[in-house]
Parts: sequence; C-alpha cells; structure tokens
Amino acid sequence: MVPALLPYPLILNILLIFPAQFNQEITRVVFDLYQKARYELFSLIEPDRVVIDIFKSGEESAITETLPAKPEEKPAPGPEITGKRVVIIDPGHGGKDPGAIGPTGLKEKEVTLGIALYLEKLLKGAGISTYLTRSKDEFVYLENRTSFANRKNGFIFVSLHANSVLNHRPSAQGIETFVLSSKYIGASARDVADRENIASRAHPELDTDLALIIADLEESANIKYSLDFAEIVQEKLV
Repeated sequence: MVPALLPYPLILNILLIFPAQFNQEITRVVFDLYQKARYELFSLIEPDRVVIDIFKSGEESAITETLPAKPEEKPAPGPEITGKRVVIIDPGHGGKDPGAIGPTGLKEKEVTLGIALYLEKLLKGAGISTYLTRSKDEFVYLENRTSFANRKNGFIFVSLHANSVLNHRPSAQGIETFVLSSKYIGASARDVADRENIASRAHPELDTDLALIIADLEESANIKYSLDFAEIVQEKLV
C-alpha cells in the first residue's frame, strides 16, 4: 500500500489518502485535507463497503436534511495551537552512557551535544522555537526524552548520534538517516536503534516505549512526513 496524491479538480478538498497498518487485524486509511471539512461515514452491502462522504464548506447532504439535528458536541480541550513549529533536538547518550568511543577517546555523547548546541543556535537565530532534551553532560532516560518532547508539543523530533570504527581510519565518513517505523525499518536498522537506546531505557527488558512510539506513528500520517523530512536531511548533508 502506498500513499495516493490526488489532483485537486478530481476530488475537492482531499490532498492525500494514506493507508496505515495499525496491527495485523486493523488497517487504517488517513485522509489529508486541504481544509477542515464535515464528513459522514456509513456502510453499504452488495458489495460490502464503507463509504465516507466529505463535504465542501457550506455543502449539506441529503441525509442531514432528513434527520433531526444532533446536539452540538463540544470537543475535549487540547493543547493550544499557536501556529509556531517547535523543534526538539535530542543529543544521544550522556552522563554515565558515553555512547560510541573513537580511537582517540572522543565520546559520542560529547559529539552529539556539541552538534545539538550548534544546531539550536542556528534554529533560534532563524526564529524557530527549539528545545534540547539535554543541554549538558547528563544521563536522561529515553522515556523522559519522549515525554519532554510531548510536553513541548514538538513538531519535529531529531535524535543525534555518531558512529565510530574499530580501527583508525581517517577516510571513514558519511551519514545515516533513520526513520522509526515497524513497516520500513529493517533488521540492521532495528539493531542500531536497540543498541543506541538500550542504556537510556529505564526498563531495558521491556520494549514498550519503542512499541508505543511506532503505534503512535502508524495510527496517523506522521510516518509520511517523517520520511519526507528524512529525505531532505539526507539530500542536504550528502
């Protein structure tokens, strides 16, 4: 299953239809709209199918005209939307967790923090609201990093890591960009994620944090935006 980009004149108000496999039993279909719209959902038989009617602003359906009006339901209050995009920078490792150690003794936690502080300066200089999960050499559990990002209403979460080689190889260079997804992540990528995060988990024997993050990603269209952002990062840095 792949996302389908629809021409505007073909189906008004619908920008993208994106399938997401929530689990083995449930498949979700996400509709990205050009603007907020009213919709109606119902099922039909012969053949069995689910129908979703999405209406333009001001358009009414025949069903609505024949049914009594429902009491207006007030949505539960959510986080305040200010229109400002928040970037969360996550320097990998820290404190008792040094991460990878290079041939000269340089620690990954030092490299990631240095890059994070520099990136924070650049983004704030451009007027972008930016937060770091750690701003000094301290140990932060993975659960605390993710909860911090959620409290700050992060729009983009970027975790920084650095690799090392066993033998001194001055020619070694390059970057890797990973996107968290149970669908797209391979065995080698999963090994990297497990290796990078095992020390920072409050309960290493449990994999619930990773499972919850993946579930959250796959129940929405966030994975599409993550893939798009990863492609941009890869292109700009290579």
